[in-house]
Amino acid sequence: MDIVRWGLYGNIYTENYEHFSDGGPKCYNDMTNTFRISISAVSAIICFLVMKKCWAKIKVSQELTRAMGKKPSILEYLVGLACWGTFIVQTGYKLYTGRGVFMNNPCHIVLLMQGYVLLTKKHKFSAVIFICQLRWLYGVFAALKFPVTTGMELPFEVEFFWIEHLLGAFAGPLALTLSGRFFFFEWKTFFIEQMFGWDSHVLYQRIYMLPISLMTWANLNYMLCRPDHDPFLPYIGNWYYVFSEIYLNLLSIIAFVIVFTLTWVLRKIIRYKEKQD
Repeated sequence: MDIVRWGLYGNIYTENYEHFSDGGPKCYNDMTNTFRISISAVSAIICFLVMKKCWAKIKVSQELTRAMGKKPSILEYLVGLACWGTFIVQTGYKLYTGRGVFMNNPCHIVLLMQGYVLLTKKHKFSAVIFICQLRWLYGVFAALKFPVTTGMELPFEVEFFWIEHLLGAFAGPLALTLSGRFFFFEWKTFFIEQMFGWDSHVLYQRIYMLPISLMTWANLNYMLCRPDHDPFLPYIGNWYYVFSEIYLNLLSIIAFVIVFTLTWVLRKIIRYKEKQD
């Protein structure tokens, strides 16, 4: 059990090392548990109610009614296996360095979500996962824009960091959206699907990641204490715990627009080449 415990969170902080953003006693004491739990409870209830309201329209949308039962293409199989294979390798790195618990962060879980959708025939559950993972991509894009590779000293660890985030940000979403099985975009359901997918992300943080952070003192997706790089911190302080749901949702929409634009351009190119042939 000691080996398992060390692999999961034994090297997040030590007597001689403690990085505030990673977690540890200072991070844990940055705000009270009453503050964390009360805000998370209210947020979770609101998210559940919003998702329930959105589901009434999502369940009859084109995304959940078209191309049902269609099997993945060879490209989807290859990208899906790459997603899951990369997740396994990254998990090995994290466990070996005593930081396995960080594999629960959304930027890693996105690979599992994409892999599942890529490797299975389309059904309602996979369509819902597809809708959600598109709204979880902001973290992957943020990691590409502001990469943190310090402390990655194992062979090919840095390379797999880039492979993971390029798969999550581009290869996975594009393979899915170009397959013809998913991404039946409708303006009338865009904001409904955005709220549903984003609130699934918030719900994951509030009811799953927060308890793990409290038990391990690991700062999973900043559920334990504030991020040092947040530009809004000087103005809102620890109230980022509330307001981050708003401005990160906007980043989520930007990430979606990037994927949508790339998909639209690639589809145009593919159709043009087909006409030329």
